[in-house]
Amino acid sequence: VLDVKNLRFEILFCDDVRQEANGKHILIGVFGADILPTMLPGVLPLAIYLRVFGMTKGDHHFRITLTTNDGDLLGEIEGRTTVFDDTTASIFPFSAVAIHIEKPVAIVVNFSLNGSDLIPIGGINIRAPIANVSS
Repeated sequence: VLDVKNLRFEILFCDDVRQEANGKHILIGVFGADILPTMLPGVLPLAIYLRVFGMTKGDHHFRITLTTNDGDLLGEIEGRTTVFDDTTASIFPFSAVAIHIEKPVAIVVNFSLNGSDLIPIGGINIRAPIANVSS
């Protein structure tokens, strides 16, 4: 039985993820650190590009959620994936969802595999906007 806690995760947060006809992914507006919106409250697009290492060959059911650190659900994707080569990463692109943010908050990515409990695997902070300073 595959234990989710034994997997390794790499997450990139961005404005959107698209896939070309040749299978390559395009990441648009990648966040290098915290998200600094121009104003709050506000709506911003948020996508994730998730690479999972250590999945075994075979069919798997997955569930990925985006929540606030307070537990509010912002987005969710659920489906099936087949792993053919367990020596490479399994890719889970999560296309942009429009999230409404009232105040600075931490966004948490949670992952479940084959019916396991959701576990937090990463996150990003949305900080307060910096006030415009006139010279």
